[in-house]
Amino acid sequence: MDKNERIDRSAEIFKRISNPEAYHYDQKFRYLPNWLDNTSYFYQKEANNQFT
Repeated sequence: MDKNERIDRSAEIFKRISNPEAYHYDQKFRYLPNWLDNTSYFYQKEANNQFT
C-alpha cells in the first residue's frame, strides 16, 4: 500500500468516527475535524519553510 492509499484509508476512518452518531463522539471525536485542519495547516507551513 502506498502512502496516498494509507492517507486515504485514514481519512475514511476519521470521517466515520467524527460522525455525531459514533461511539465516544462527545467525549473524544467532536473536535477531530478542527484538530486535523489545524495540524495539516501547520505541517504544510513547515514543509514549505514558511515559519517565521
